[in-house]
Amino acid sequence: MLLCLICFFQCLLRIWLRLLRLFRFRCYRKSSKVSLKQTPVAFYCKAKKPDWVVRETIRLKAHLPKSGCRSVAHVFNRIYVNHPKRPMSISKSWVAHVLRNHHLDIAITRRKIRTSSPHQYAINSVWGIDLTGKVTICGKSLSMIGLIDHGSRRLLSLRVTRKCSLALLWQTLLCVLRFGKPKAIRSDNERCWTSRSFSSAIRLLGIRHQRTELHCPWQNGRIERCFGTLKSFLDQVVVNDAAHLQMLLNQFQLWYNEIRPHQALHGATPLEAWRGINPYQKRWKSAHWFNAWDGILLGVKLQY
Repeated sequence: MLLCLICFFQCLLRIWLRLLRLFRFRCYRKSSKVSLKQTPVAFYCKAKKPDWVVRETIRLKAHLPKSGCRSVAHVFNRIYVNHPKRPMSISKSWVAHVLRNHHLDIAITRRKIRTSSPHQYAINSVWGIDLTGKVTICGKSLSMIGLIDHGSRRLLSLRVTRKCSLALLWQTLLCVLRFGKPKAIRSDNERCWTSRSFSSAIRLLGIRHQRTELHCPWQNGRIERCFGTLKSFLDQVVVNDAAHLQMLLNQFQLWYNEIRPHQALHGATPLEAWRGINPYQKRWKSAHWFNAWDGILLGVKLQY
């Protein structure tokens, strides 16, 4: 009889403890939900960060969509941990909670970045220069130099050349004599551009030599985008030798400058932007159909 009473009281005690734990767990979940709705960031951190920290974190994530929370925190700390006016540091977990509660703001910021118009330069003020290559049918690799104006997107030069500082300098001087002297020429950090002969000659001409940062081709994006368009078409044809390639490049330069409408120029061609012509206001005299590279390059050429 005594043993039965002991077992009965043990069962009642276990039931009471389980009910007490369940009640405490529900109270904790209820208080957590209220705090998350009121202060989603301050609930997880000891001190609430300023609003500009949240906005800067959202901006960094929008610019670095493939980076994780740890990378975003490292980038933020590298910029602001020793900032003279507003020093600040953040942790990986804090970034994770900010990104979790502001995923819609990140998507909106990223959309604004993609749809924003690029920086506008004055015509014939900044040139972009770079090299690319093409392999012939015989397996020989040929180098091509491209030089584009940032203001009008006009392709000033597209020539087959040797990968040598003197040869590249000669092509640059020909463009300067033909189109005038720009204020700056932008290139990457390849050895042919950073050589003493090329840099000294550009400096003597009174032209500022702008170099992009290492592994940052988007800083010279206009010539890189032009090369991307060129290679997408050039991969569809077979090149025999250097003379054949130069003939193809001349036709592509004509199509790129005078026939192909440019989205950043609001439908105008680079040559029309170079000359200050608005194709929607000025009346054209004649229109001719353009066909090159066996139907790969097509368009309409307007004569003013």
